[in-house]
Amino acid sequence: MDGQRGFANESRESPGRSHVDGRRFGPSHPENLRPSPSAGRCGDSESDGGRDRVKNPRAATMVFAVCGLVTAGFYGALGHVLSTRVTEMPAYVALCMGAFVLQVYAFFLAPRIRRRVLVGMIFFFAVVFRLLLVPMEGDPYLPDSDAWRYMWDGAVTGAGLNPYEHAPREIQVALAQEQLGVEIPDELLPWVELAETPPWDRVLSEVTFPDVKTIYGPVSQFAFAVAGKIRPGSLAAWKSILLAFEIGTMVLLWRLLRLLEKPTHHLLVYAWSPVAIEGFAYSGHHDAIAVFFVVAGLLAWVKGRHASGGALLGAAVSAKLFPLFLVPLLARRGKLRFAVALSIAVLLFYAPFVGAGSDLFAGTRKFAAAWDFNPGFWSLMKMTVGEAAARALAAAIPVGLGILFFFRPGRHFEDAWLRALTVLGALLLLSPVANPWYLSWFLPFLCLRSCWPLWLWTGSVFLHDLFFLNGRYPVWVRPVEYVPVVVGFLAWLVIAWRRGERKREKGWVG
Repeated sequence: MDGQRGFANESRESPGRSHVDGRRFGPSHPENLRPSPSAGRCGDSESDGGRDRVKNPRAATMVFAVCGLVTAGFYGALGHVLSTRVTEMPAYVALCMGAFVLQVYAFFLAPRIRRRVLVGMIFFFAVVFRLLLVPMEGDPYLPDSDAWRYMWDGAVTGAGLNPYEHAPREIQVALAQEQLGVEIPDELLPWVELAETPPWDRVLSEVTFPDVKTIYGPVSQFAFAVAGKIRPGSLAAWKSILLAFEIGTMVLLWRLLRLLEKPTHHLLVYAWSPVAIEGFAYSGHHDAIAVFFVVAGLLAWVKGRHASGGALLGAAVSAKLFPLFLVPLLARRGKLRFAVALSIAVLLFYAPFVGAGSDLFAGTRKFAAAWDFNPGFWSLMKMTVGEAAARALAAAIPVGLGILFFFRPGRHFEDAWLRALTVLGALLLLSPVANPWYLSWFLPFLCLRSCWPLWLWTGSVFLHDLFFLNGRYPVWVRPVEYVPVVVGFLAWLVIAWRRGERKREKGWVG
């Protein structure tokens, strides 16, 4: 994580090795973090193209390409299986889980492929998968209703109004009153005028949970507004913006992997993940924006650019609140500059919307207090201690872990990735809401440190879509989705932390 010391036996190591941010190791720089000694150097591992270690690279490349083509076929069919009736949901689930199986196979095949070829193929297919899904919009291809709220919020923000002030239901009521000749407050007139303008009239009518004020952060609101200006009411325009963020995320992850001397093929964990591809390129969820800024912040943090890292993480928090749980893990190394930059960024992003007053987080409070969908361990907590206590624990445990890790910083970047996966894994497994695209939050960290139970979850999570067949889960779905993940995650934590303790005794953590 964000350690303050170098190796305990640093004096016996070569003190002249360069740190990733350009500074040098040694007693004069005790606060520097460095990659784990177990991480291979770029170009040395099989995955990075060592010619004498690669067996049958041409055959491996061809099989990898076939995996990509078959996966592309899966994604090409994804939207069409739901275009007629919801009874096709099992086929939808099978396609997503099939894409996950091929991703795993490609991951283990990738070390046999030369690095330059591998990087090109990873990026090529990752973009192709997404381009197949981005144009899908309209009723047959709209798997999630959140997109209507994004478009309405974008219209409101683009019109210079504050999306946090009024819930869509208030505007619908005012619109109906005006049509009946009832006088409405002057402050609602521009809202009603917007609601009468195509295509926003239809968009407003499709918004789900209209009684709830928006829960989306200001950075996301700005992105919604840009999409609305490019092509009003178009889901494809919005998803094109998300595609740009996703390509940026993949490029930054690739740079981060090279900087930390990690194998190139680890990029596959994000680039080919059905959680990201289905969640962003198909369903159009805005979490892609927060993930991009998290990765950008991590890259700056690793380079020792603490102010930039703090500002970028502030942008991530202002897009979606989950990066708040990462702040204690990164703030210790960044010290005051990191915290100040993060705070300033958040304040600047929220400043245009402070006129909403206490309503700024009204929707978020209601969501946190009432929503539950596809919960894991939270269901057991709810049955044991009651719903209110379970919701409090679901937030308190990850927060407590973050505070603990702030006061127990690690010595290596590997420590940071272990702590981040611990916190985010606990957050999502304990959360009352675990939508599939939420799992994208920890995908960048899975690229940096393996955790097979969480990776397995990015495939099994699609079983939850069987809920939509008849409005309830088949009795076997939740155990199959969660039991291997929870048991495996607990075992992984024990092994990873015990291994870390043993390495601390030797003066390093990996």
